[in-house]
Amino acid sequence: ASDTERRRWGECVKELSESVEPLNKLINPFTNKPVQFVAKCDPKDPLTIGGIFLEKLVPTPPGSAIPVVASQLVEMDAIDTKINLKITVCDKGGYSIKVDEFEF
Repeated sequence: ASDTERRRWGECVKELSESVEPLNKLINPFTNKPVQFVAKCDPKDPLTIGGIFLEKLVPTPPGSAIPVVASQLVEMDAIDTKINLKITVCDKGGYSIKVDEFEF
């Protein structure tokens, strides 16, 4: 990417999955295959079992009933500025287990 182009999640997740230890060496304990980033945890979709789900957390205006709005982190999301993320793993039933929220 050139100096004027924004850094995007798609490039980052590819690098994390392929080149960054220990992430590129993680094995899904339920499938014995490399861990995958998934769009969401879904009990009806066995392909999400053991997956990693990342959501971006966008603050709402002060005084809002809901302090943040969570949405899927997609390939085109810019990551060259601070962004709040929530990491979740999918259990053996495909249900979400929250791991942490952090600033990236």
